Amino acid sequence: MTRVDVGQGRPPAFGALLALLHARELLTSSPAQAPDERLDGAGIASGAFVRQLSLMVTLACNYACRNCFVYSEPSNVVPPAHTLMPWAVAENALEQFVALRERATARAETVVRIFGGEPFMNWSVIERIVGWLRVRSNPGRIYVTTNGSLLTDSRAEFLGTNGVTVFVSLNGIRAINDRVRIDHEGRSTFDRSVRGLIAQLAQAQRTHVSVTLADDDSIDALPGLIELIDRLRPESTRPVVLYLSLMKGLVSETRFRASERTLADRIAELWLLALTRNIYLGGRLFHAFRNVFASAEAFDRWCERGTGFVVYPSGEIRPCSGTAIVLGHLRDLPRALASEEFSAVSRRIGGQIPGCHGCAVEGPCGGSCACSSRAGVREYRPGINCEFERAMFESAVKAFLTASSKGPGIDAALVGPAP
Repeated sequence: MTRVDVGQGRPPAFGALLALLHARELLTSSPAQAPDERLDGAGIASGAFVRQLSLMVTLACNYACRNCFVYSEPSNVVPPAHTLMPWAVAENALEQFVALRERATARAETVVRIFGGEPFMNWSVIERIVGWLRVRSNPGRIYVTTNGSLLTDSRAEFLGTNGVTVFVSLNGIRAINDRVRIDHEGRSTFDRSVRGLIAQLAQAQRTHVSVTLADDDSIDALPGLIELIDRLRPESTRPVVLYLSLMKGLVSETRFRASERTLADRIAELWLLALTRNIYLGGRLFHAFRNVFASAEAFDRWCERGTGFVVYPSGEIRPCSGTAIVLGHLRDLPRALASEEFSAVSRRIGGQIPGCHGCAVEGPCGGSCACSSRAGVREYRPGINCEFERAMFESAVKAFLTASSKGPGIDAALVGPAP
């Protein structure tokens, strides 16, 4: 896969840039596809391409967010006695995952994601996971996603010292956040999340703020969130990334009045605004654009599904925490990896998805969210937000060209930093 260089002179006009990307087959597939080892059934079943492990360390949460994709899946609601992952399950998962990586062909960096529920409700296991990985010669990247309410100064320091990247979920300024992110008594969660965010911003590690856009107002309020973060962080902190997700079509509470094109243009404008504050907008909204500049292994997938798996507290294995699909159990990982379902999601690569051929962003998009588009055991159709994906890509390219005209290096800044 050809990598596009940035920051070396002004890029061509919009139409010429798109023509260039098409010519390099970075956007659409050619009729005759070159052999792709990632489609090899034996390789998939052996876990040769696995590079990511997600540990659902708890299904419990002290919040009751209305747009939570985890709890919108009924199978994720379990009795309290089964919500916390025991260390034995986490250790077993780590041992088998590391064994896979030692014989894997995937060259990309190893990633372990700690997820929930609210992961900090199982803090003792998080500590042991981080400690277990850090004694390895090549621990890779460790990510943890939290609502911030249980993120204390000491915990933030521990994670920062051990190089863990933290994603703090905050949907926006108080009025926007508290419409969807509430606790089980219906109370505001804003102050609790902000306290955790402040603790994280004090660390040297780059902070990611996960923002779910659920309606037009949440997009309009993004400048206020950018200003809030700019005010909260110490001067010495590294750049902050606002990791944006748009839940249109996925969650019933989403209400967008504007067209896909209008939404995309508005977000791209905010992209440039945030950059003036040393704040980067990232996340799935920009994945197709950023993937053009990514490594070959990351280029043509929507997310890590197919390059990893999720382990639940019980040891159950799924391709994603947003689906009820079960691949198998940790006690027989080879069987889970050899399942038809894992093969299907692993083959979901740009240029290989029926129904996506000829789409303007077929290559870097990777077919959008696999879980929202699944149609059967062997078939994953194009995603349900295709029109928005195309609009967002074009708006991002226009913002890139606008930034390039403002001075050297700004276009490169839009491409990075990577999460």
